Amino acid sequence: MNSTGATRPDPAPTDDSEESLTPEAKLLRKLRLEVAHESEEGRREVARDWAKPIERRLEEGLAIVGAWCEHKGDGWIEVNCPGQKSRFRSGDMVRVGFGNPLTERAITAFVEEDTSEQLLLHASLREQGLYAAELAALPGERVLDVGLMDLSATVMGALQQVSEGRRGQDRILPLLLGVIRPQVDEGLYRQALAWGASAGLNWNQCEALAVGFATDLCALVQGPPGTGKTRVLAELAGLFAQAGKRVLVTSLTHRAIDNALVAIARRWGRSVLCGKFGGSAPDHPSVESFPDWKSCPWKRFNDGLVAGATPFAAAGARLEGAEFDVVLLDEASQLTVPNACMALIRADRWVLFGDHRQLPPVMRTLSGPELTQASIFGWLAGRGFSTMLTETWRLGPVLADWPSRNFYGGALEPSMVFAHETLMLQRPPKRFQAVLDPAHPRVFCRVTHQGSRRRSELEANVVAEIVAELLRCGMPSREIAVITPFRAQANAIRIALQQLDLDRIPPRDLVVDTVERMQGQEREVVVVSLTTSDPAWVTRLAEFYFQPERLNVAVTRAKRKLVLVGSPSVLEAFPSDPRLREGVALLRSLLAESTPVDLDEI
Repeated sequence: MNSTGATRPDPAPTDDSEESLTPEAKLLRKLRLEVAHESEEGRREVARDWAKPIERRLEEGLAIVGAWCEHKGDGWIEVNCPGQKSRFRSGDMVRVGFGNPLTERAITAFVEEDTSEQLLLHASLREQGLYAAELAALPGERVLDVGLMDLSATVMGALQQVSEGRRGQDRILPLLLGVIRPQVDEGLYRQALAWGASAGLNWNQCEALAVGFATDLCALVQGPPGTGKTRVLAELAGLFAQAGKRVLVTSLTHRAIDNALVAIARRWGRSVLCGKFGGSAPDHPSVESFPDWKSCPWKRFNDGLVAGATPFAAAGARLEGAEFDVVLLDEASQLTVPNACMALIRADRWVLFGDHRQLPPVMRTLSGPELTQASIFGWLAGRGFSTMLTETWRLGPVLADWPSRNFYGGALEPSMVFAHETLMLQRPPKRFQAVLDPAHPRVFCRVTHQGSRRRSELEANVVAEIVAELLRCGMPSREIAVITPFRAQANAIRIALQQLDLDRIPPRDLVVDTVERMQGQEREVVVVSLTTSDPAWVTRLAEFYFQPERLNVAVTRAKRKLVLVGSPSVLEAFPSDPRLREGVALLRSLLAESTPVDLDEI
């Protein structure tokens, strides 16, 4: 209404207005805007980090100064940085230069391996030009900063193919919009069901295998912790390949792809052609490695095969000219719909493996329930063509009960094979007897501190001492993991472990990291450091800290023992949003159902 009281008429719809768009066009517009907004916010975030003084970047773990770099050839760069306290972890992108990231040229590289003493980087030097190759070959000290590589153009290109291509118009968009539904071939279903039973799969796994093999369009396999999702994927990939199908195995991370390819190779050996395209190859003799499809001799064959590649590689030049019959998309609950489209455009059939009750995609512009819907798995879940695996071989009765009730409707059940197994130590503990008592699989070790935010030295020392006692009792370091919400706390715990003179531990054996880095992994013993004891501060961070899916992942990595270390003060957080208060209540119920042990009693 204007100042005279007259009502302005609504603008007439134009050809590109929302009212005139088809459902397909509206969906594509939504997905394109999502990609554009994420790209823009990513650039802003990195620019803000680069603009900070070097002292602040060091304090926040956003940079490493004085790192000695040596080029090992073929884009591999070894970075020696003893005692580094950065946030950089495997899979991160870093900028390798000599000074100011806002003004000076540098190399962009991915972190392939990380320890407190060393980083192993890999850079695509040819794509970055002659200067990058010259800089990499020059040994000496460097400054490492947060890196930026905007791959939104590749995603946009895939969405364009969805918009214009037959596969996008006839299959992908109708599936996403719910216009078409998958159909199952009963003959293939029975065939795969019998195959799964003969391979020793349980009923839910057999059903997931059969639906995946027999669908004409799409199937979802929900795999809660320890239920054998990767085993079903490996069985399905080999079954397709044996039937003469070309299979693309893809996921957002190289780690997930490598785990899947190794599982396939162990199951099928040389009877199935199995190769990785791009990135470092997994360590298995039956998995070949190729830079791209053009260099692969298999392209001349008509036999079935399994190819592993990221969605970005699948949509780019690495797999140019390759045709696939089916795509197996692992960790699909962490892959956004636009990113998933890069893989979907490569075949007419898709089987998605994931769990939308675990970590959602990492996004800068969405939060809360919107994040679950943003993943391709969350988008398609609940439409009647998903199978949930329900028998866990990881979690015993006590460890399985709480996540089963709170995340899986009571359907997750421990396998009776391991139902009575408990923590086994070669020697009885001299310290922390109550914490390490096998009779109590889940313990809340209450540590009194106040005002801690992203880092608690007291709590880090307690965690380090518990780990040291586990090692003294004979627990192999590779069977221990420490999880914390914050990288700063992970660094504090690593330092505390070093001060206990535990350098004899192989650096890659004992995992000390954030929740995100532990999804998909398991250990005999998991110690979770809650870290925070500032209720007002964590209230402002509630969307992140009390995220239910994050908590679910953290507490379901342990096979025999889960030790929760923290201050009860964290439960005093009181977000204004009722949805976020439910997250606080969820953590409160977990701690209330855990065996309490006070630090003063240790």
